[in-house]
Amino acid sequence: MQVTFDGELVKADPAEMLASHIHSGEVTINLAGKLEELHEGIYYADVTLDEEGTYIIHSIAFYKGFRAHDSNVVSSGSSTGDIQDSVDTLKAELDQMSQELGDTRNAITKSVEDAQAAIRKDLDRGEETVNELRNASGQINSLILSILALISVIIALQISLFARIRASFK
Repeated sequence: MQVTFDGELVKADPAEMLASHIHSGEVTINLAGKLEELHEGIYYADVTLDEEGTYIIHSIAFYKGFRAHDSNVVSSGSSTGDIQDSVDTLKAELDQMSQELGDTRNAITKSVEDAQAAIRKDLDRGEETVNELRNASGQINSLILSILALISVIIALQISLFARIRASFK
């Protein structure tokens, strides 16, 4: 318990702190006569709590005719071992979650890599298709040019044939 006046620790008379007490449900533990001065303005009481639970410590101090009140809530029953067990359980759960997140990350990375490989394969297949179409187009162009050249030769021969036939009728 701490007693201050205008923010400064002050020496209060523990004998005048008769109204200080601890509440827990229906139980009230009176601190009268149990408070000891640890340092000027700081007081303590050795109290054994019978049950685990939440307790409200209500302290009242007097200094130069002024009365000060303060209340604090404390919980008992949580030993260091209990807290360590909770921390260990939390750590195990976090480790498991971290492992699951790592597995999920690996699965997502593999899925993305598979999708990229499939897209690359489709693009490569698309490029092959474009190259095949280009080659086919080149072959068709060669064939058409040959046919056009042949038709031109046939037309030229026919023109010369008609010219000879016409010349023979004159």
